Amino acid sequence: MKKIVLIGSIFLGITSFAQTTENYKYKGSVGSMQVEVSLVVNVSKDGCILAFTGTYDHKKLKKQVEMLGEFNACENDISNPDAPTILKEMDGDKQIGIFTLSTLGDPISTGNWTTPDGKKKLPVKLLLQEGSKKK
Repeated sequence: MKKIVLIGSIFLGITSFAQTTENYKYKGSVGSMQVEVSLVVNVSKDGCILAFTGTYDHKKLKKQVEMLGEFNACENDISNPDAPTILKEMDGDKQIGIFTLSTLGDPISTGNWTTPDGKKKLPVKLLLQEGSKKK
């Protein structure tokens, strides 16, 4: 009987740390470059921490580049509810850009892409595609 209680407690402990995963697919533009972006958002159980990973086909580099970011929704609801989501654009270990996006997850997300040194800035407009879903 003790084994059953212990196994039940372990299972309950594991499921209490569960998180949800949301998959988003966008089509749009970074400046004049057409892009297709796939983002996976892991949302903590309390809904506060959103961890972003994603990729898009970089036309100039002719390869997939990675997008990474984290957003604390609960902290920003209090201090800055309109805070944008910031995603690092990575080529391997090298950061090659920064996406600053508003309303990520809504039908239209807008913002800017900048170089890491901030010298070049391009507008970003992304449209949410059919098939984006929560798991």
